[in-house]
Amino acid sequence: MNQNKFAEFIIIARKLNELDIVPLLMGSVGLEIITNKDWQAQDLDIHVPGDRRGWEVEPELVMDIIG
Repeated sequence: MNQNKFAEFIIIARKLNELDIVPLLMGSVGLEIITNKDWQAQDLDIHVPGDRRGWEVEPELVMDIIG
């Protein structure tokens, strides 16, 4: 399981929580957490409920959020 990617998600989630946003971990990292199986995650898939852009959130926005 990719602990580094999950740790990154926790950092991002805490920052979003400060803005009253509850993100949802998806994709292969999410599957790794649920199944305890290595899905060879290459990236982090985070869904922000209500965001009409879906997966199209710009990396710069994420960097602004996590500082």
